[in-house]
Amino acid sequence: MEEGKYEVKYVGFFYRLMAWILDMIILSVPLTLLGNIFGKEDYLYMALFMIFWWLYTSYSIFKWKGTLGKRMVGLYVLKTDTNPVSFFQASLRYLYSLFIYLPLVVYMVVSVSLETENENIRRMVLFITFVPFLMMFFNAKRQTLYDYFAKTVVVESVVNIFGQPNTIEITPNPNAKPTALQKSTRGVMGIIILIPIVYGILYFIVMYIVFNGQKTSDNPVKTILKTQEYNNTKIDFYQKELEEVTGEFIEAEGMYNIFYGDVRKTLALNCISSFLKEEGNENWLREMRRYRDNARNKYATTVKRVKKAKKNERYIGQHFHDYGLGEANDIIDEVSNTREVEKNNQTCEKLLTSTTMYYTFLEKYISNREATLVGYKIEYAEAKPSDTLNKSFYKKEIEQISKWIKEIEKNLKTIPSIVDSKTVKLRHENQFSSEEKDIWKCAQKGYVRGTGYYKHKNLNFQNEKGQTPLMIAVKNGKPSVIYGFSEGILDVSIKDLEGKTAYEYIENGKASSSQMYGALKRAEATQIFRDKAVISKIEYEHDTGIIKVKIKNVKCRDFNLSTNIQCNDAKEQL
Repeated sequence: MEEGKYEVKYVGFFYRLMAWILDMIILSVPLTLLGNIFGKEDYLYMALFMIFWWLYTSYSIFKWKGTLGKRMVGLYVLKTDTNPVSFFQASLRYLYSLFIYLPLVVYMVVSVSLETENENIRRMVLFITFVPFLMMFFNAKRQTLYDYFAKTVVVESVVNIFGQPNTIEITPNPNAKPTALQKSTRGVMGIIILIPIVYGILYFIVMYIVFNGQKTSDNPVKTILKTQEYNNTKIDFYQKELEEVTGEFIEAEGMYNIFYGDVRKTLALNCISSFLKEEGNENWLREMRRYRDNARNKYATTVKRVKKAKKNERYIGQHFHDYGLGEANDIIDEVSNTREVEKNNQTCEKLLTSTTMYYTFLEKYISNREATLVGYKIEYAEAKPSDTLNKSFYKKEIEQISKWIKEIEKNLKTIPSIVDSKTVKLRHENQFSSEEKDIWKCAQKGYVRGTGYYKHKNLNFQNEKGQTPLMIAVKNGKPSVIYGFSEGILDVSIKDLEGKTAYEYIENGKASSSQMYGALKRAEATQIFRDKAVISKIEYEHDTGIIKVKIKNVKCRDFNLSTNIQCNDAKEQL
């Protein structure tokens, strides 16, 4: 074909991105099936993946002059002279594209095998991978690097400027205009692509405003905002608390000290908000913010201190996930009882200092972080190298949480053992968190939650009598609840204030007593394998007192088991 007789409309980045997304959606179905059959970490799967991708792209271009995604958008892959592409040339085009993705593939394989990831290298590899695509912005035919080597182009239409029929028959229409369906597909895909772009722009603008504010925000703020006079000694007490801990927060260095100041600051603010509600102030939220700003303005009296305050506030925001600050905020609300004002007599009404409340907070927070750590260790053992949440992800999370717990413990060495005292551990049921209350209710009423509900949850909390949810479930004769509790973090040996363990809560003589004993034995055995093995089956023989366990991932010989536990590896039968 003589190229001069035809007006070719080449396609740029946006339409090609649409087609690529559609192709990925189409390919995801068969590739997912292959992954389920062979396992995504299997080398055979990787080989089949590459072969399937090659056949899909090359045969589609040879047979239909474009992949299904491209045809849905109204695009065509042709030679540079606008003639059809042969299967061999389409295969070369695919091969050239592989060289472009090669750095990314090598990086992924190395990261998975070493179970580690370097952020700087990852960014560099992504940049190198994207560079060949930038070429389309700087040439008239909108060719990528692999298009250039394969001598192919992606076009929207080839119009015969002399009005003769299109000899290559790209579409039935000589003018090769997109169909109504293709136009609709472009519109839908355009919206799908634009939504995250617009969201990203708005997010950037909001974050810029939040973290940078106005140009004058770095200047010392000497104005103290006017607050309503309440003649309330409790508000005055926590206002003074707030001002003191805000000053410490501004001057804090290191994550623990910043965290320590931020938590106490929030506790003091929560108590102020509770008393503002009691005063009947409808604008209590705005008033509370004024107290917060005034405390900040009292100490941020120099440019240096303002910048230090902003730096520490930004640091807390940037490490929100790393230190589990979402759950920390929930615990702060529970400790200061802001959600139920009538319970303030336990904290704010007693005028407890923010420091005293902090150690009550810390006991719950450490327990939650440890439970999360246990959960991540289990997920790490079961994770596959090629999954999105792979071993590298969980390894990083485990290291982060472990390091943070050690940092907290290091800073608590000079503090009395208030965190470990019974006055902190033993609580009235009204002081339980919402999650703990639900677990307690299950133990009392015999409610059975779905499989996995208790997984990674700490079930060793105690009421004012030293009783655990397990003891209550045993006392009420609820073996099904104990089976569910076995998934959680459980210590059967805990004693109440009378020195009784869960076993001593079994009411002898009842028909269910043998079931309760068996359920406890199963729960006790389950804890032995926690974090180390996946239990596929466990049963208790009442006649012999033997517990039979079937496990995966590890060998039975790796455990020091008592004679009443018979363990079998996954390949053996119970």
